[in-house]
Formats: sequence, structure tokens, C-alpha cells
Amino acid sequence: MGLAHDAATDLPRLPAERVAPANARRRALLRRIAGGGGFAHKGTKPHLGPLSPGCVRCGERAWSCMFLNHFCNGGCFFCPDAMDSQGAPPFAERFVFRSPDAYARYVERLGFRGVSFSGGDPFLALDSLVAHVDAVRDRLGDRAYVWVYTNGSAARGARLERIAAGGGVDELRFNIAAWDYDLAAVAAAVDTGLRVTVEIPAVPEDRARLARLLPELARLGVAHLNLHQLMVLGANGPALRARPYSFTTSAVPAVIESELCALELMAFAVAEGVPLPINYCGLIYKERWQNATLELRAATLVAQPCEEVVETGLLRRLWLPGDGAAAATLVARAAASGEPAARWRRDPESDALCAHPALLRHLDAPVADAFVTYHRCLLLGAADGVEDDGAAATHPCHEVDLGPGGRLVVMVVPASPPIPLDVGAARALRAGDTPAALLAWEQVRFGLPDYA
Repeated sequence: MGLAHDAATDLPRLPAERVAPANARRRALLRRIAGGGGFAHKGTKPHLGPLSPGCVRCGERAWSCMFLNHFCNGGCFFCPDAMDSQGAPPFAERFVFRSPDAYARYVERLGFRGVSFSGGDPFLALDSLVAHVDAVRDRLGDRAYVWVYTNGSAARGARLERIAAGGGVDELRFNIAAWDYDLAAVAAAVDTGLRVTVEIPAVPEDRARLARLLPELARLGVAHLNLHQLMVLGANGPALRARPYSFTTSAVPAVIESELCALELMAFAVAEGVPLPINYCGLIYKERWQNATLELRAATLVAQPCEEVVETGLLRRLWLPGDGAAAATLVARAAASGEPAARWRRDPESDALCAHPALLRHLDAPVADAFVTYHRCLLLGAADGVEDDGAAATHPCHEVDLGPGGRLVVMVVPASPPIPLDVGAARALRAGDTPAALLAWEQVRFGLPDYA
């Protein structure tokens, strides 16, 4: 969530003569993986066996991640920042939270059902971790699935026992790359009865070593292995640039060899029959699914009965010209049939009628002059213990109650020009289908794009 990266125009790209072989290699690996697994989220997430319940909630755009601290003793080369700051305030998404209860109210109001705690390393801020977990549990109960990220160095002994005994954490996720793939902390966590996941980037240089580890992870009782694609985030560009990697041309550069490494490990697990659920979490999945979480949550908060939230996280509005007979007829017939009046509204400036597409059934003839607009819903900030990042409101805003003294501010920003609908497109919307002309706005694209 919240991907950010340094400008990296000089990153090495895949040489032209290697593009076709790399694409062929990936297609072959995906075919091998398909023999023992599946592809979630429109083909962007290859996996073997079940996904962690936390990963399921991420794919449902129902996951919030709180960064409890900015301190870690791991020193991983791929880390996006220097984790050496003691006392940094907790933050999630774009917001700083001044109390555990403020964060719990935010989680509840936005409808998050998956909550994770990261850092730094949360086990190095144990009292804060316990307070935040308890606040989320007190407010959401079993509606939330809660997990904690750690490099394992502090997740031992009394600290581990305190988290395991507290009853609020469902899963621990270990970055074993931080300590040369040592599994001692993982084994100790498995013994507590918590669900244990190993979550690491797929480091190409370590592929053979990781392949040898897969049977050991399964033997220990690890529930899931999550393999991430290395990508340029924050300040890690120079460290990645120093290695013999090829980078994608995407807005967030990702390491092609890292993706191939992850897929090769999965294909190896299929071939060897390793009984370990493995999930690949790459840039494309993050861009198309994970990154839309906050806007979709905000859109769901402010959507009116005459509007719809589509798969891409945008808010869609269907319009009829205000001076046309169709608008007047629709309103009269919808009202006479007992439709809730909130399912349509007039724009105060243009007098155009915004109506839910299902109301088109009240018209005898197909609509020939309808159009749609799409809007992004941006969370700007809140009060009562929650601080925003200084963004200014420049478009219409909605306030969302967070409880005693608290509020969220959602700004609705145009994402498209008016898009005219022909008769066929209007008929498709009326039937609940997506017209071809609107697919790019409404539906997440399928599959992994070729390397270029």
C-alpha cells in the first residue's frame, strides 16, 4: 500500500534480445504452476494452496496496515528506508494516529476486516503493539483478522509468549531474509499455535538456497510462504541498482529477475510435491488491486444511492440531460412506483439528472443522450487524534463521523470527462452489465503484462 519510489530513469532495463526469452520463460513457469495451483485476482496473483486469511482480505480491499514504529535491527538491503528512528508516531495509510482507540475507530468506520502491524519491527515497540491490538479487538471483535510482521529477532521468549497469550493476534509473518534465513524464531512461533507465515522478497541470488528451504518450512508447520517482487521503494533504489538486476518500465520499477525467481520457486514446489501454500505478490497485483484500497473504502463511505462504486475503486455517476423529456419521465415514474427519492438527484448547476442505472427501466424507449462520469474519492484527513499529511481540499468534500469528536474528510475529484453512452451502452447499464466503452474505467485488467 502507498507505493512510493525515487526517480530512477537510469535503472537498467531488460536488453531487447532478452525480452522474448523472458516472456517465454514466464509463460512456461505459469503453466507449470497452473498444474498445482491457481490464479487469484484476475490472474495477477499465482498461488499454490490457500491464501492466508490476511491475503484474502487484502484482495478484497479490506486491509489496513499500521506502521507502529520506525526502528528495526535487520538492515535488509531492500528496505525502503533507514529504520533507525526511535519514538516515531504510529501511522497507517496516510495518517498519523495519536491513540490506539483513534486507529480502531478509523478501522471500524472504513470497514477494514484485515489489520496488520508493521514497522520497523513491532516487537521492538511491544507495549504499543499490545495496546493497538487490544483496541482493534475491543472495537471489532472477531470481525477483524489481525497479523504482525517481524524479522524475528525480538519475537522470542517472553515477548512472543505475551503476544501468543493475549488472544488478539491471529498470525505472525516473519522476514527470515533479515537474519540469513535462520528459522529458529519461526519454529518457536509455530509452537505457540499461532498461524505462522514466512513473507520475504524473492531475491534472485538466493533462489537455490530458498528452494532447499521449502521442504523445511513445510516440515516446521509454516502455514504460508508469501514471495514478494523486489521493487524500487523509498530510498532502496541505489541498493537495488548495485545488483545485476533488470527493471520494468512501470511507474514503480520492479525487478524482473525477482518475479522469475518467485515463479521458479513455485514451479519447483509443484514438481517436488512440497506441501507448502505459496503466494506470489508482485507489482501488478499491488498496482491493480492493493493500491485501490483506500479510494474504494472512501468511495463506499460517501456513495449516494444514485451512484455506484465500481471494481477499480472509482465512483460512477449516470446522467441524463436536465432539459430532456427522459429525465422528467424517469423521475415521475420512479416516484409513482415508490422508488426511494435518494436514487436520483439534480445537479444544482447544470440541472442534469444523476440516476441509478436500474431506474432506466421506467423509460419506454432506450436513452440516446445519457452520459457517465467517474470520480476518485480521496481521504484527506481527520480530527480527534488523527492527523493528515497536509493535503488541501480543492473539490467537494464529505465529512464522515468517526465517533466522539472525530471525523474523516473525503474529497471527490473528477477522474474522467463526461463519457457519452450510445443506446446499446445505456441498455447494458440498465441490465447491470458493463458496456465495452466503459471496461477500462470499471474493471481491473486480467493477467500479467508482457515484459517490454
